[in-house]
Amino acid sequence: ETYQLISVYLTPPLNEKDKKANETEIIHLSEVVSSLNTSTFVFGELNRVYWAKPVIQFRKQTSLMNSRRNAPLSFKTSYNHIFYSGDMECYHFEDVFDKSNVTIGCRGLYQKKKSRLPKRKFRKDEN
Repeated sequence: ETYQLISVYLTPPLNEKDKKANETEIIHLSEVVSSLNTSTFVFGELNRVYWAKPVIQFRKQTSLMNSRRNAPLSFKTSYNHIFYSGDMECYHFEDVFDKSNVTIGCRGLYQKKKSRLPKRKFRKDEN
């Protein structure tokens, strides 16, 4: 199977000009991902928290899943993300820290979703 792996580092929104640049980059990323016809992972530093409006809009437009969905809550805010297409499932996600407890990234473990077999219908005389 073919997977698209897209690594990103978007402009940190430190001022209004950079905030606009970040939003434009997220919109462009959404367009690129939406045009793909294959399973996709987008990972890297979006320089936004996952509940920020541009990130939510990105996920809605691309239908990508958020790896942080089941991540343990933390008092640290992370701008690193891994988003993945719905044919996969994330069964482990964690932030990665250096020896000084500074976030240096994140890591996730994924597997292809198992296809669900249709439920077997029983005839009355099979019970």
